[in-house]
Amino acid sequence: MEPHTRRPDYTWVSSLVEALSSLLKIVIISIVMIFLLLHWQYFSRWLEGVTHGEFLGLKFDRAAAEQKIDQLVIEKAQSGATRPFAIGALARAERVLPAISGARVLWVDQDPGNNVIERGVLENMGITVQLALSTSEAQTFLRADNYDLVISNGYRDEKPTLLKQCPAYYVDFPSKALRDQFGDDLQKFNIHQQSDPIGGFAMAEVLVAEYTTVFGDRQVPRIIYYTASNGGLVADACSRIVTNRPDVLLQSVVSALGSGPNNWLPKSV
Repeated sequence: MEPHTRRPDYTWVSSLVEALSSLLKIVIISIVMIFLLLHWQYFSRWLEGVTHGEFLGLKFDRAAAEQKIDQLVIEKAQSGATRPFAIGALARAERVLPAISGARVLWVDQDPGNNVIERGVLENMGITVQLALSTSEAQTFLRADNYDLVISNGYRDEKPTLLKQCPAYYVDFPSKALRDQFGDDLQKFNIHQQSDPIGGFAMAEVLVAEYTTVFGDRQVPRIIYYTASNGGLVADACSRIVTNRPDVLLQSVVSALGSGPNNWLPKSV
């Protein structure tokens, strides 16, 4: 009887090969990503011809976004929105796609049905949009997760907050009723707004109190106000812009996300 011969154990060899294979994939992907970032201006020209798809995790559906923009321009023509300016936001987004795709936006509005199409455009650009129905709900989301930008409407029925860090001043009355209420005295109206602001502008003051270094930085504002009644009529010290135009909104979002790193807004301060 021949002696038993032990077969070699190749388990460790297989594990080593699998580990090296995984490491090689990571290295190759990293090299490709670095190459794309260094040569993004050339790659983006090719990307402009792409209607929809996903490349290395970068999502962008231009065809779907353009359809929604066409609908927006028709439905909100009263705001003065133009198709070329809105489409220009898509072109800008493509050029800075690594900063846009995967970004997270917190949208605060008690009536989110008013901006379904706008949110859809952002999502077609690869941006994740989280809805909040109030300032307090927005605070809950900010404490639990990271966001790159906050979009808010203007009018919300919420507790008044004295504006100290984030004053808001109107250049005209947003309604005839308010003009009549304050006797056509715009200065008096503005003084009143600092002590009894509408809910959206009060939100900025609340967020600055909790995230002073983030929302209090006026050089890099993290809030965009998208409000039909106040667009173009008021400036808030802690916001990037106050507009009622969807094309201006899209341009502002792309500009904000393209000028800073993702996850601007930390879960803790």
